[in-house]
Amino acid sequence: MPTYTPKFEFWPDQMYRPETWGFQNELDPKRCIVVGGRHGLTSAIRDSSGETIPEFMAILERLSYIENRTLIFPYFAEEQIRLISDYFGSECQIFHIGRNGTFELSNGVNIGAHHSRIRRTLHLDEVDFFRFGLVGEEVAWSEVADWASQLIATHSLTKGARDHSSLVELRIRKWMECEDVEVLPLVVKGPHVRGIVITLIWEDWMEVHEIGMSGEMSELRRAVYAMLVYHLPIKSANARGLRHVRVGLGAELPKRVRGATMSDMFGAVALCK
Repeated sequence: MPTYTPKFEFWPDQMYRPETWGFQNELDPKRCIVVGGRHGLTSAIRDSSGETIPEFMAILERLSYIENRTLIFPYFAEEQIRLISDYFGSECQIFHIGRNGTFELSNGVNIGAHHSRIRRTLHLDEVDFFRFGLVGEEVAWSEVADWASQLIATHSLTKGARDHSSLVELRIRKWMECEDVEVLPLVVKGPHVRGIVITLIWEDWMEVHEIGMSGEMSELRRAVYAMLVYHLPIKSANARGLRHVRVGLGAELPKRVRGATMSDMFGAVALCK
């Protein structure tokens, strides 16, 4: 389990700031330990037996006490946040901070697409792709880095995150250095628009990780988004025999109407004394 200690007086990503979850007090990021890292919007305590989790919590508690830091647990699933809450008790505050969308695949089929209304939505997407002349493909990062990094950074800035094209390149380069992770960029191009999504593949999972799109909000841009976030990842995941495609928080209705299942994500703040 990675931990991250902010080095500045601001949160690098506002989505990890506990005050945005509903925590009432202002926290100094430099006096916090973020458990699970600070990128990806998913965290998990990976322990197949479950026997070492109390020991792990004890280490965190001791570290928090020695360094006088608050423990931040961002974006954990319900069963995991319960383990954290049970250990820290009254010292821990729990917050519901969003719902994560996942497409479940089986034998090349989006399991959630068995409903006729979902199949209709997917068909209407394909009509829009044809109408706007959109095409999508898998590419190597080296082929698109010169323009894609700026597009992703611009998209992040519109969402309130601090970002820069050089930081995007650094993040992706770091992921590419991970032996067990495949970095797969997916690109959509049309006569007047282009977009990119960076997906990460490990084991039988694909995660939609970074996104960038040109143009203003319009029917065309919504079609680009649908191809980038839903259609292309599912197609690429199916081609690799993957079973899960995680598409992240927010935009719940567009995800559900295309067959995604939504799972609650929680955050916790533990004030160890």
